[in-house]
Amino acid sequence: MNRSAVIIPARDEVRSIAGVIDDVLNTIRPDLVVVVDDRSCDSTADEARRAGALVVSTDSDHTGLGSAMNLGVRTGRRAGCDTFLTIDADGQYRAADLLRLWNFQRVGGFDMVVGDRLADGRPESMRRVRYSANQVFSTVFSAALDLEQRTDSQSGMRVFNSAVADTCAVTNSFTYTQEQLLRARIQGLRTATTPVSFERRVHGRSRLVRSTLDYAYRTVPHLIRVYLEHAGGNAHQARGRLLDQLATLDAPSLTSTAAAASLADHSGWASPGKAAGLPDFSRQ
Repeated sequence: MNRSAVIIPARDEVRSIAGVIDDVLNTIRPDLVVVVDDRSCDSTADEARRAGALVVSTDSDHTGLGSAMNLGVRTGRRAGCDTFLTIDADGQYRAADLLRLWNFQRVGGFDMVVGDRLADGRPESMRRVRYSANQVFSTVFSAALDLEQRTDSQSGMRVFNSAVADTCAVTNSFTYTQEQLLRARIQGLRTATTPVSFERRVHGRSRLVRSTLDYAYRTVPHLIRVYLEHAGGNAHQARGRLLDQLATLDAPSLTSTAAAASLADHSGWASPGKAAGLPDFSRQ
């Protein structure tokens, strides 16, 4: 029997978490709602329990959005769940869109479906600088993986099955969104994307993205490392293919992402930023 779990990572979202859980329970009716409390300083966990969620907490050695997602998936698997739906705790996504993603995933036979916030242009709720950065990151990521269509790789709304849950656990504790997609692609799993809405945040502000450059520094080198480690003895050829794919895109729009990628040279690889003729921020 197919059992479903909605995973909601949360940190200091006491004012919005109950509304998100209510929306999920009334719209989707999953078998399990797991709220992963990631070191909240407020009463997010208590509020989530009162709203009907199972609450688990990250420990001091495993914090961050990536660690929270891994814990949520493990919790769901232990409960016998084989379909996972993810949504943020801040109320910017609609459960109705998540249900539509689930139906799309089931009908299409996909292993993972990602909600695309950028399909219809910039959402009113997204600042222009963040929208531009998301567009660049998603375009670069999709080109590097040779995806058939651009995927909103930073989206926190997605549906995936047990094949993804069991083979695509992430190793970057900071975030999970791009790495999970990358590992799904490495495993040859079927992925797709479909548009979703993205509402204005009513309470608080993002605790994940301090700045575009900080986000890139925390994610891009790790993604390159995973990409090349999978290539093994063919890492040199894989790196060449990656640079060739990036070279087909407009260089000006790639500057910040390719520059951040140059940080990978601390792991013994030549800087992709240097090889592509782009600025190298790794010494700045």
